[in-house]
Amino acid sequence: VGVTGVNAVPFRARSLEKRLVGQVPDRMTFRSTCGAMTEADAMEDLHASAEYRRHLLSVFAVRALQRACERAAG
Repeated sequence: VGVTGVNAVPFRARSLEKRLVGQVPDRMTFRSTCGAMTEADAMEDLHASAEYRRHLLSVFAVRALQRACERAAG
């Protein structure tokens, strides 16, 4: 899982990937696992606070994982 726009540099969310292994791919699983990526050292600037970037990271990660499941089932 690649992430941009949160940290100063793009990163791979390996902690999220590890937590997803062996889990049932559904919205509840995604919500519970996407909220705490240990690699997320969110930057803060005039566009967004670090807290807001972490929130969006979780929201967009859930959406991306759901979309990936839909496409795989497709």
